[in-house]
Formats: sequence, C-alpha cells, structure tokens
Amino acid sequence: MKISRVTFSVVIFGILCASATAQESKSMHEPDPLLNQATAQASHEAEGLLQRALHLADLYNWPASRPHFTKAQELFNAVGDKRNALYARLGSIRAGADPAPITEQSYGLAQELATNPILQSDKELRMFCLIVKGDFDGEIDVPCNAARLDGSGSPRERTGEYEVAISRTRAIRFCRFL
Repeated sequence: MKISRVTFSVVIFGILCASATAQESKSMHEPDPLLNQATAQASHEAEGLLQRALHLADLYNWPASRPHFTKAQELFNAVGDKRNALYARLGSIRAGADPAPITEQSYGLAQELATNPILQSDKELRMFCLIVKGDFDGEIDVPCNAARLDGSGSPRERTGEYEVAISRTRAIRFCRFL
C-alpha cells in the first residue's frame, strides 16, 4: 500500500511540475495584455496626433503642425510603426523641424524617394513626400521667378515663352518621378 501511495504521489508531483512548467512557458511566450493595451493606446494617440498635424498642414499652418508631427513620430517609433513614423518625419521636415538648408532637404527627399522601399510601395506616402519636396523646390525657385516678375530679363522671357518652357520642364520632371 505504501508503494502505491508513493507512486501516486510521484505521479501527481510530476503532473504538477509539468503543469507549472507549461504555465511558465506560456506566460513567457504570450505578451502581457497590459503591454498590448498600452501599445494600442500609444498607437491610437499617435494616429490622432498625425491626423491633427495633417489637418493643420492642409490649412498651410506648418509651424503649428510641427509639435504634432514630432510627437507622433516619437510614438510611432516607440510602437514600431515604420510607415506612419516616416509619414510624421516627412511632415516634421516640411514643418521646419530640420534646420538644414532647403537644397539639402530637397536632395535628401529625392534620395529617399529613390531608395526607400516604403515610399516606393505606398502611393499615399509617396505623394505626400512629393508634395513636401515640391514645396521645397518651389521655395528654391522663388528668387529666380521674382526677378522675372518685375520685368527684368530678356524679351523672350517677358513674352511668356520662358514660363511655358519651365512648366514643360517641370511636367517632364514630375513624370520621371512617377
């Protein structure tokens, strides 16, 4: 009778140990539900900040959108959302968070458009990047265009042929981007 009790105790002990090991293994592989909830909340907050920043950008109030873009970028990076982190980074660049010269920013965006796989596959994000780059390129051309608006320049430029040639060149460049 003692042998059967000992055997029974050993079997029960083995089952309990196996059960405890399985529980521990399961808890190590499953993420903490509170962590999932915090990540979802951070992602939701970041999405709200990005939408607010984009709304301000649509109103062409880039300086007011800058803190929203930068905070959204931090939150998206924290949760590992590369696409939206890039979206927020592009917005913060346009909002003036990067103090680099405009020509360098335009060149950097061109390189990003050519090499970043997210920008090559996501049409909405690529269009936003092109808009940001176009804003910078437009600011680069402003002094040249302003000098022509006051009537200076060659007669050919004053007749409007120059503007037609420039618009055709820009259209060709835009098509190359696509």
